[in-house]
Amino acid sequence: MPELVTIRLDAGRDYARPDDTPYTEPSQREVYLQSHREGWTTFAVKSCTYLGEDGRPNGVVAGRAVCERDFASEAERAGFKAGFDQALRLYLQKVRAAIHAHFADY
Repeated sequence: MPELVTIRLDAGRDYARPDDTPYTEPSQREVYLQSHREGWTTFAVKSCTYLGEDGRPNGVVAGRAVCERDFASEAERAGFKAGFDQALRLYLQKVRAAIHAHFADY
């Protein structure tokens, strides 16, 4: 089946650093923000969907439990989770928009 659309996230274009964190202490904030980007990027690198001619999505969507590692702190774990979840939400929006665009022609 030929592929019409490839859906991926681009860390350079799609990533949005959060304006706020649940941490007030500067070193925890920095750990959270670094881990947030790591979680986001991990999802982006491991997920890809192809929308076929029939409009059906096929591909791989990363699961957080498979991607998580041992974290040194709660701030690191929370940042990774938040970044991963943010990427997942954006990704699903892009997949849904591609499907809707495909069927808008019918």
